[in-house]
Amino acid sequence: HFDQHDSPGGWTTMISYPDIPTGDGWEGGQFHLVEFGLYVELDGLKSMTFSGLRLHGGTPPLAPTGVPIPPSAYRFVVVLYPQGATLDG
Repeated sequence: HFDQHDSPGGWTTMISYPDIPTGDGWEGGQFHLVEFGLYVELDGLKSMTFSGLRLHGGTPPLAPTGVPIPPSAYRFVVVLYPQGATLDG
């Protein structure tokens, strides 16, 4: 998606921390910067800064087929950004 109300002069920072099992087919998900053909594996504590005006998105964490997801599993994500109205008046 695009964050159409972001300011061209501002940046978005996303912090991600998954606490899910690792190895054996578990995946923490990915964050994609589509226009650049790049992605970041969300397999541990990660922080990325980017322009929300560029096409971006993510995928969910995945468990191996047929494996139950533990109730304690989670991926915590915080997104920090200044809205265009704040920076541009």
